[in-house]
Amino acid sequence: MVAMALDRHIARLAKILVDSENITFDEAQAKLRKLTLEVVVSTDATSPAAHAAVLTAVAIGRRTFVGGVSVTGAIDQPLNAAFPLKAENLREAVYSLGASTLDAPPSRIIVIGVAETPSGVWAISTWWNGWRAGTAQTGKAV
Repeated sequence: MVAMALDRHIARLAKILVDSENITFDEAQAKLRKLTLEVVVSTDATSPAAHAAVLTAVAIGRRTFVGGVSVTGAIDQPLNAAFPLKAENLREAVYSLGASTLDAPPSRIIVIGVAETPSGVWAISTWWNGWRAGTAQTGKAV
């Protein structure tokens, strides 16, 4: 019997990779640890909807992007979201939800508002209008 050191936080995701890609658990966990997300907040992202999008991306992203979630851009603005967080600004809020800094370029980017993204990196933009919201390819009008 071979003993495996499983990371309980990513064991289910690793199992999916083991089954679908025919790799070992160690390989699957290493692959998952390379998944990182950068949330880019533009200067026009000041509405409650924009802040909800940022906070949601961090809260959900840290469970999926095992390598870490960072938030960059205009994050020193006052918090404008009805979330039960003890934070005065967006920076404090995202770090309280688990955002961190990345040691390498992100594997994925989510843009909140209108901002430039580096070429060659998978990126999407968020949009909202009243009760409707979604994602779009960065640089494309919705």
